[in-house]
Amino acid sequence: MKKRHFELIVLLLFMAGGIVLLRDALPKNVLNAAFTGEVIRPYDVPIAVIAIIMLLCFVLLVGNIISAIRERKAKTADTAVDTPAREADGEAAQAKAQEKVNKRKEYLTLALIIGFVIAWKYLGFYIATPIFVFLDTLILPEKRSVKFALLSAVATTVVCYVVFTLLFQIRFPFPLFK
Repeated sequence: MKKRHFELIVLLLFMAGGIVLLRDALPKNVLNAAFTGEVIRPYDVPIAVIAIIMLLCFVLLVGNIISAIRERKAKTADTAVDTPAREADGEAAQAKAQEKVNKRKEYLTLALIIGFVIAWKYLGFYIATPIFVFLDTLILPEKRSVKFALLSAVATTVVCYVVFTLLFQIRFPFPLFK
């Protein structure tokens, strides 16, 4: 239950931060510009991303609240039914072991993100991204093949290149070692 409380706090912080960012970023006439057919300005994309992130946070927040309510109802129903102590101990030990593995994966992902930021600066986006996606794809899910991780890395990089560089004509910063 503590993990759920932490998730709710993080989601609320993201939503509050998004509200502050939107308040500062939105010009007064943004709705008029949207309906008059004006050209998209460069700062409209980050504003849209912030709005989408806030919407997704809200959806996750509602989902977490609904899950908490369901768990609470299931817990009260389970207390009425007795389960053998041996099964409960085995499930608890298995859950604890899985939690330990998940915690290790979280730390590895955090280290990968930090490494990605550093690698982006020195190697550039199009070299750092496939390395990050490849390694993260191998770390996070339970059973992923190297082939799938490699395909994910290449596909992610190609999609980023097509969308940002070709479609939106946004250039990512070049590496220092160019």
